[in-house]
Amino acid sequence: SDVYKRQGNLATNAGGIHYARYGSLRSNTCGIEVVGADGTIVSSLRNTTNTTPILHRRDNSIGVDMAHLFIGSEGTLGIITAAEINLHTKPTNHQLLMYHVSTIEDVLSLFQIAKGSLHNSLSAFEVMDVQGLSAAFGAEDLKAQLPSIAKALDGGESSAAPTFCVMIEVQSTDAEVDLLRIERIVNKIETGKSVNVVDQVAADSIAAVKSLWSVREDLPVKLAQRGRIFKYDLCFPFDKFYSSVEFARAKFVKAVSYTHLRAHETPEHLVCRLLLEKKKQSH
Repeated sequence: SDVYKRQGNLATNAGGIHYARYGSLRSNTCGIEVVGADGTIVSSLRNTTNTTPILHRRDNSIGVDMAHLFIGSEGTLGIITAAEINLHTKPTNHQLLMYHVSTIEDVLSLFQIAKGSLHNSLSAFEVMDVQGLSAAFGAEDLKAQLPSIAKALDGGESSAAPTFCVMIEVQSTDAEVDLLRIERIVNKIETGKSVNVVDQVAADSIAAVKSLWSVREDLPVKLAQRGRIFKYDLCFPFDKFYSSVEFARAKFVKAVSYTHLRAHETPEHLVCRLLLEKKKQSH
């Protein structure tokens, strides 16, 4: 059920693609209830009974926050049976920009522009390299979303210098303000010289946003269908990010990356997921 999925997310401290706007699941957890291996129930929920041992709550100013030992422990210390989560206002405005850029330096420059122009409206900043897209999709699959990437895949560009697909999502309750901020981004990119844009697509409807997001959401699924895949979430300084992918690519048959840049708590870092495809054995 959805309840168990949420508890599983807490147990793994899942971040998600909208970390840029909302932060980590850990930072949004106010209290939890946990059952230990011996059956003992401990809780930091507000409505805890007097007989239940109390964990430190996040909104307390002193003491060790024991609840955070269980969040991300993957069930090794106890099973999370209930949680109190901070809720956010559901955004009514959704817009998405997708860029195809030439280098990782372009990606990082684009991130700085987006972060400076969108502020708290920036809900996601996703990066996919062409190697990953070519491993997961055919050129025909991407013609509708980003023709230039489809052309790159058709022409075998994925074996040359890496190029990147960047998704910038905006969510808020004020569409008029967001449109002004998006115009500011587009103008900075067009008039500046810090980003070499090969192609771009803008989506300003829910249907168009879903269509572009389908590329990112389908990517890990389609990669997994290609064979045995190893996934790693790694954290690097900006200037070392893609060198780690290139190092892995030199050591393995195939290494690709898709990642989200985090502007919330750790602006100097990003999380990179490497997918290492083992060479299929011949019989």
